This record gives sequence, structure tokens and C-alpha cells, in this order.
Amino acid sequence: MLDLGEVRYLDSAGLGELVATLKRVREAGGELRICGVNRRVDDAFHVTQLVRVLEIYKYRSDAISAFVS
Repeated sequence: MLDLGEVRYLDSAGLGELVATLKRVREAGGELRICGVNRRVDDAFHVTQLVRVLEIYKYRSDAISAFVS
């Protein structure tokens, strides 16, 4: 799980790192959940269509629950 609650801005380099991390996690058989995204970061995910491949949750508790359900 990656909590982005303190992230105020995410540029293309940051987005690229998230995609690379997602790839590595999936190759290792894991799952990546993202939570705590503010509106500006959420907009970046939508503009780049990353909402199609990232699992994004508003709250940390929801992201954690998704691992066990």
C-alpha cells in the first residue's frame, strides 16, 4: 500500500515511478493499493488514465481492507 496523503504534486517522473513500482510489485506476485490522494494528484491520475491500472482508495482503511477481501 502506498499512502500519498502528504504528496501535494506529482509530475511525470513521479507518475513514471509509480508505474514502474506497480510493474515490479505485480511481477513479484503482489498487489499495489494507493490511498490518501488529494484532488491535484487524482487529476493527474485521471488525465494520464492511470486510474485504469491503479487501485486508488480515498482512505487508508479501505485500501487495507481490500487486501483481505
